[in-house]
Amino acid sequence: MKTAKKETILILSFVLFSLLVPMTSAEILIGQTASLYNVGDDFSITIKISPSAPVSDFLIASLVCGGTEINIYKSPQSVAQGEEKEVNISARLDNFLVQGTEGKCLIKASFGGEEVSSQEFELTNDVKISLNIQGIVFNPGETVSVTGKAEKANGKPVEGFVELTVSEIKFSFTSPVNAGAFNVT
Repeated sequence: MKTAKKETILILSFVLFSLLVPMTSAEILIGQTASLYNVGDDFSITIKISPSAPVSDFLIASLVCGGTEINIYKSPQSVAQGEEKEVNISARLDNFLVQGTEGKCLIKASFGGEEVSSQEFELTNDVKISLNIQGIVFNPGETVSVTGKAEKANGKPVEGFVELTVSEIKFSFTSPVNAGAFNVT
């Protein structure tokens, strides 16, 4: 009988202790992402943290694509109970950051013992190119004019360079692409 009384006192003490000592947890909300990004696009997302008790911890955000997790943000944050803190994360999804990763991705954020994930989005390196060549058959020394458009999978025009190669005659030419358009002569 004494053992049951001790167990009851021990359980009540644990419950009372749990209620008096606040747990370090925080509500984390991740803003909306676009459904499709191309490698090289600018990326911006807002993360809101609202702890149920005062918390000092690192806010960590990672880009997760397939089995690859890339840390894109880590910063110490101190937030008082009932306070809401908004953190804006901006980055360019260039090859340096994404390290060749493509496919279905999401943003994972953790703070104060909590972890949440954003909705999934697609990260791709696809570019649609359309060419217009003035003519079909060309004689040696004849000028050939090639115009075209380059558009990312998300519909935005490409900025950069295009390389045209004709392997049969070992010819290669590079031209700038401005606002998605290029012209090679």
